[in-house]
Amino acid sequence: MSTVTLQIGGRSYQVACADGEEAHIEMLGGMIDAKFNAMGGARTPQDAQNFLFASLMLADEVHEASGKNGAPAAPAPSVDDTANAENAAELEELRSAQSSLNDELESLSKELQSAREEAKSLSEQLKEAKEAAEQRDMFGEDVIAGRLEELAAKAESFAEALEGSAA
Repeated sequence: MSTVTLQIGGRSYQVACADGEEAHIEMLGGMIDAKFNAMGGARTPQDAQNFLFASLMLADEVHEASGKNGAPAAPAPSVDDTANAENAAELEELRSAQSSLNDELESLSKELQSAREEAKSLSEQLKEAKEAAEQRDMFGEDVIAGRLEELAAKAESFAEALEGSAA
């Protein structure tokens, strides 16, 4: 947004406008100032009334220019209207993309929760296998060692997969 200072009837007025519209607003302000000056001694001490009279004079000119058929000329779409339509379309696209991302995030969260539960289960199985191996090793049995290594390898690959999906 930009701000333009208009001089109308010897007074300054700050008017906000869209970027790029400054020259157009200054031109319109010049037209209003010209109507103020045309009012000459007919001006009142109240600015609101002076603006009303200047507006009526400009509206009369527009009416005359529209062909005197009583129908005002249709205003051309402004840059703001076009920008608003583009912004609305872009906003809708962004909302749709956000919805898709939220769905994907929810799906990934469920997968992560499932992976955590499976990792916990594997960890408990590994702990139980280690305890069983320790007990059997006390009796000279090395049969469990192979099973323990398999579980450890599964737990490590699962942990790597879990880290990969969390990233």
